[in-house]
Amino acid sequence: MSKADRARWDATYLESQSAPFPPPDPLLLQFTPPVEPGDTPRALDLACGLAQNAMWLETQGYQVDAMDISRVALDRAHAEATQRRLRKI
Repeated sequence: MSKADRARWDATYLESQSAPFPPPDPLLLQFTPPVEPGDTPRALDLACGLAQNAMWLETQGYQVDAMDISRVALDRAHAEATQRRLRKI
């Protein structure tokens, strides 16, 4: 993606900073298999935005790596993960 794409996404997330933090995707909740005892499955959340899906997966026992082009979105995701006492996104 280009610098213009990054700037556009940063602007989008800056405009929505006062909006409530979004919930995870309902399809993720419906179709994510449970973690078996002793397992630590991995997940990759590309274009994670505010990383709400990654954070939910972490609460279910997944080890998650999340990436996004927007530094603004990632900064907000880091702050939310810290508040929830989750591993940094």
